[in-house]
Amino acid sequence: MKNYYTILEVEPTATIDQIKTQYRFLLHAWHPDKFPNEELKTKAGEKLKEINEAYSILCDPAKREIYDHILLHSYSPSPLPEQQSHSKPTQNNQSHKKPKRYCDNCHLPAETKHIEFHENVGMLFRRQHRSVKGNLCKHCINYYFWNLTGKTMLLGWWGTISFIITPFILLNNLLRFIFTAGMKKPPVKIVPEPSLFWLFSAISGFLLIGIYLFSVFSSAFTPSIYSSFPTTAPISAYVPTKVKTATATKPTRVPTKVKTPTVTSNCIYWEEVTTALIGEEVCVYGNVYKTRFVGESTYQILFSNDEHSFFLAAGRYYYVVDPGDCVAAEGKVLKSSVGVPYIDINDALYLCEPWME
Repeated sequence: MKNYYTILEVEPTATIDQIKTQYRFLLHAWHPDKFPNEELKTKAGEKLKEINEAYSILCDPAKREIYDHILLHSYSPSPLPEQQSHSKPTQNNQSHKKPKRYCDNCHLPAETKHIEFHENVGMLFRRQHRSVKGNLCKHCINYYFWNLTGKTMLLGWWGTISFIITPFILLNNLLRFIFTAGMKKPPVKIVPEPSLFWLFSAISGFLLIGIYLFSVFSSAFTPSIYSSFPTTAPISAYVPTKVKTATATKPTRVPTKVKTPTVTSNCIYWEEVTTALIGEEVCVYGNVYKTRFVGESTYQILFSNDEHSFFLAAGRYYYVVDPGDCVAAEGKVLKSSVGVPYIDINDALYLCEPWME
């Protein structure tokens, strides 16, 4: 890195006026017309280019401040007290100026935040791990977050240990990145843009994980009207030939009205009930597969373990029936919240006996 103070032959504590005076002196001293030899003229021209380059940086306070900080980290292990201010000592408003914060990575003056990003690459029986820690500006935070997180998202799962720790690494990186959302970006940027490949890897990975977690939690907190039961052999057809009222129990009261199917010979088997019958008054019979409570107020009678098959439901009573009992019910076919047909059996439920051919 060029030392512009050496080129202009001034001290790092030189004021703007001193730099301008020295610049005019060097322009006059190194003017090519002062050298009769062509070789010397060429060298003088090259020298003038360096002088102009140095002056363009040191005469601009903003550029000079950035250059001083970079030069400081390049050549000096500790700050130089003389470089705290480049204005004249008589300017009192500069004596109370707050010191700027600098990024630990690009060394530019900017708003910084302490971050700790990690990268994990699984290789089945071993893994590679890398960390980036320090007070970084927004440009550097973006660069390291997307690169390290994208690589971990794609390559961090391959191995037993890696598969376990990768979710924690991704969560750490994401939370720390979110907490830097309000930071201002510095006006000067020297860090490269994050890799588009790793950026796409991180975004698509977080989307897939979010969709998976949403489906898991939504199914966990949404009551289901079904449960899985062992598969049994299909039940042979039953026709209700003898009808009696099933026992209905509830702590406060029992059904006060009992109805009898009007045309028992026209009852259909439960497997014949489809969504096409929704809204129709029908009589349905079948063999009880399982009974269950859904929440605290809904009682259901299931005829199979199929999650999309017809069922009976009651909200006011529950009926004492056992698996294998033949039951019949009359009523309007309704549609559940998930589109499955069912009949409300709050009025009455009937037991029937099998009719064998």
